[in-house]
Amino acid sequence: MKNLTARLIDCAAESFPMRGPIYEFGFLSVHAASPRWPGNDPEAAQPAAPTRIDRLEDLDRLPFADATASTVICENALQYAFEPHRAIAEMTRILAPGGLLLVVSSILEPTAGGGSRYWTPSPSAIGRLLSRLDGTLIGWIGPDAAPHTVFGIGCKAPLGSQFARGVQPFLGRLDRVLAKTASQWGPLQSLKRRLLEWICTPHQRRGWRDYYRAQYALHLPIDEQSRPALLESCLPQAKTGTRLDLGE
Repeated sequence: MKNLTARLIDCAAESFPMRGPIYEFGFLSVHAASPRWPGNDPEAAQPAAPTRIDRLEDLDRLPFADATASTVICENALQYAFEPHRAIAEMTRILAPGGLLLVVSSILEPTAGGGSRYWTPSPSAIGRLLSRLDGTLIGWIGPDAAPHTVFGIGCKAPLGSQFARGVQPFLGRLDRVLAKTASQWGPLQSLKRRLLEWICTPHQRRGWRDYYRAQYALHLPIDEQSRPALLESCLPQAKTGTRLDLGE
């Protein structure tokens, strides 16, 4: 799951306008000063320590001024926050107008640094937490009843056209990553999976089948004149399971 969340972030970085300074918070990896973020000032990025739970508490009280980050990423950390709504409020506070917030949580990832999860993120929870942003793309990977990875990408007002234009490239990139990952099962893994399917319940078989299936919910405030252009530019021609929620 660690590799999958990292590749999901790569897909987002290649599709949406992630400008610096970029702040990233997470236990498992630190990308803020990596080549993934061209033009980012490493000194400006202050990610949480990758293995210290006491740094995670700072998500509720981030020591940064308002509107200081153009991009904020929270990777596999939100499930450790005791009050996730306060953590999201803090990350939104330090986000500059028009900035991008990306939250991704791997539910099956082993706990980091001996820590304990306070809650398990769900697509609806991530959607509610990011609802104050001007536009959001909420996604989940795996069976509907028990996804193993959930994420949300949101843009703080004002909502620029680049966010809408980045949706379709992101969906395409992530779908290709998932298809490639699913095709990399080795012979022994494939045999084990087939044997397990014989003894699994129908519900468990659906879980295997949907393990690398992604679904999305897109929320954008637009007017009637913008709807046709949005439908044409944001949504892929192929069936993707995308739900488009259009608010006035």
